[in-house]
Amino acid sequence: MVETRSAIRSQVSRLGTPSETLGVLNNFLFEDLDNSDYFITLFYLQYDITTRQLSFANAGHPPPLLLSPFQSQCRLLDAEGMILGCEKNVIFEEKTTTLNEGDLILLYTDGLTEAENPDGEFFGVERVSEYFHSICPTSARKNH
Repeated sequence: MVETRSAIRSQVSRLGTPSETLGVLNNFLFEDLDNSDYFITLFYLQYDITTRQLSFANAGHPPPLLLSPFQSQCRLLDAEGMILGCEKNVIFEEKTTTLNEGDLILLYTDGLTEAENPDGEFFGVERVSEYFHSICPTSARKNH
């Protein structure tokens, strides 16, 4: 993780897109990860506060949830992408969306969705989405 954090920090100043950044990180970390039993999942996003454009790419990480005051349920911010370190020269899909005033994003790890109850049932993304919706301020849950 220390190596990954350093690699990410070194890429931030390059002003690459999320897809390009994940591609560079994947190639940089490939040798270390390919020769070990480890892998890395990562969701990378960039937000332009002027245009309200959110650009993102995903390397096998659970997709964040977007809750908008204009929608009655959460939307997954998902993009196709392999976990880091499995293969060289991977192309990561990049998507963009415009955020509106009052939009909320929940970033989480698989530890949340894969938590099990005493019967062995996963908590799951649907329950996470329902809970996120239920605890958000009323202003973020307006039905328009």
